Amino acid sequence: MWVVGVLEKPESGLCAALASALAAGGIEAVCLPAGAALPTRLDVAVWGGGGGADIPPCQAAVLSGGHEQLPAPDAACVVTCGLSHQDSLTPSSVVDHDLSLALQREIMTLAGARLERQEILLTRPSFLSLDNTMALTAALLVLGVSPGEVAGLVEGAKKPSGQTPAREL
Repeated sequence: MWVVGVLEKPESGLCAALASALAAGGIEAVCLPAGAALPTRLDVAVWGGGGGADIPPCQAAVLSGGHEQLPAPDAACVVTCGLSHQDSLTPSSVVDHDLSLALQREIMTLAGARLERQEILLTRPSFLSLDNTMALTAALLVLGVSPGEVAGLVEGAKKPSGQTPAREL
C-alpha cells in the first residue's frame, strides 16, 4: 500500500479528489490531508499550493503552482506542475474545462516504469483548479496509473461535500 501525503489549502479539494480517483482505480493508498500527522517517510508527497513548505522525505514529490519558492524536496523523483517550460507537466491547450497536458520529460513511477514525453487529454473537474488538476494527474502517473486511464480517473474524481466549484484567476 502506498502512503500519499497531500499538503494543500483545506478548501482546494485535492486530497478528496485524489482519494476518490485512487479508490476508483483500485490503487491501495492512504491519502493524508493537510493538518494530519504525516509519517516520517511518504511514498508520494503532493504539494498543492498550500499546507506549508515542509515537504517530508519521500520517493516522489509532486509540486503544483507556486512551487518555485519551495526548498528542493528530499525525493528520488520530483514532478513539477505549472505554466513554465521548465515544469514536468504543463498545459499545452486549455478550452473551458478541456485540457491537453504535456508531460515534458520522462518520469519514473514508484514501480520503476518509465513514462515517456506525451500529451494527456482530459476534462478538468469543475471543483478543481487547473493547478490541482495537474497535481492530481501527476500523482496518478507517479503512482503507476497508465496515461490512458488517468483521464477517466481525473474526470470521475469526487468533489468534497460542501465545496463550491473552483474559479481560475
